[in-house]
Amino acid sequence: MSGERWGPPPQRRKRPAAANSGRFRIERNSNDDGAQSIPSGRFVKPFGGTVVTADGFRHKPAAPPVKIIRFAPHRNPAGTQLANLDIETPARMRIHSLRLILGPAGTRWIGCPGTWRKGPERDFALDNKGKRIFDPTVDFKDRATREKFLDLVLEALRHARPEMFQHGAGDAG
Repeated sequence: MSGERWGPPPQRRKRPAAANSGRFRIERNSNDDGAQSIPSGRFVKPFGGTVVTADGFRHKPAAPPVKIIRFAPHRNPAGTQLANLDIETPARMRIHSLRLILGPAGTRWIGCPGTWRKGPERDFALDNKGKRIFDPTVDFKDRATREKFLDLVLEALRHARPEMFQHGAGDAG
């Protein structure tokens, strides 16, 4: 088909001239349409200079960025698993089947969900040391990122369930 039936092809939109040329320098990180990075206009509320701190909430700590959606106390036969939990991240991503683990010397840490790898005969696949292979469902780019994320989950859990972190709570025995 030719362009005559539908009319001429659309013209490229030209970049608008800056309304306040010279006031702000447009850097490489500006929007594609030439808008400045500093918001302005009738939809931007002016900042009154009042900052809300934890002091304004009677010294209650601010809610952590990760939300605990489900918390279910659960003990495994070895006594090392304390609970199962589901979380929601600030990006509204939900991660299910995290585990609160009791580590050596009473330390608590979060175990990410995953499955044990199966072999061809539906038995557990083993590595070269004879140990079962665990395939994580959630993985992180590096150890620092993993630790930062899991620290946020522990902080949210301390906020939601402080009794799980009291001395002697959940100790194996």
